[in-house]
Amino acid sequence: MWGSVPPRWLGYSLGEYVAACAAGVLAPEDALELVARRAKLIETAPEGAMVAVLLGADQLAEHLDDELSLSAADGPRLSVVGGRIAAVERLERRLAAAGVASLRLPTRHAFHSAMLEPFEEAMCELAAGPSLSPPAIPLLSNVTGTWLTEAQATSPHYWAQHMSRTVRFDDELAELWRLLAPILLEVGAGRTLSTLVRQHPGRRPDGTVLSTLPTIEARDSDVAGVLTAVGRLWVEGMDVNWRALLPDRPRERLPQAP
Repeated sequence: MWGSVPPRWLGYSLGEYVAACAAGVLAPEDALELVARRAKLIETAPEGAMVAVLLGADQLAEHLDDELSLSAADGPRLSVVGGRIAAVERLERRLAAAGVASLRLPTRHAFHSAMLEPFEEAMCELAAGPSLSPPAIPLLSNVTGTWLTEAQATSPHYWAQHMSRTVRFDDELAELWRLLAPILLEVGAGRTLSTLVRQHPGRRPDGTVLSTLPTIEARDSDVAGVLTAVGRLWVEGMDVNWRALLPDRPRERLPQAP
């Protein structure tokens, strides 16, 4: 409503459902119902744990065993591992002995791990309910790390895999940084994803990275964060619907194109 529609989308984990709505794959009401039913399904899974590790996926592989999964490959020096609680505790001890930093995440389930594979069939049945359409806007896939195909977007099996497979965020960022002079905007609370974007080794010098909302610790105004992002987008040459954003401002006092 405030101007340009983003020409490409990327969502992290459940954020891919949001991106799928924006790209026309799922209707918002269908996505909400699917996510809610997905959550109820996962609640029936055994308890698990997840831990962030300051190692890339390749270096981390030697520390994993059959009870652990690479839940997310976030960057060349950051990964997330999921699995049964005892297996994660063993991993933490091995990492500490090797001098590798790790941080337990506040979750009761091991998302994007083999612990959820037994629920793929049930998830496939859930995803067969709503209407799934080909992306009207290019959308990156957490599962493959590259652009989501029409066949994947419209396949209930894909959305079942999405629940239990690795989030290939590092690969997705590599795809984005191949674009010419990209403007990457994080939409949502905090700045975790935009930080990972800035740290990616493929970052282009002609790229711009922006966020919309501050971290909880910053105690900054959410409104100020959003308006600052809109202003930065305008400075970068993006169209902004000032009449929608500033409805009470006289036309002659609206910002002019930079």
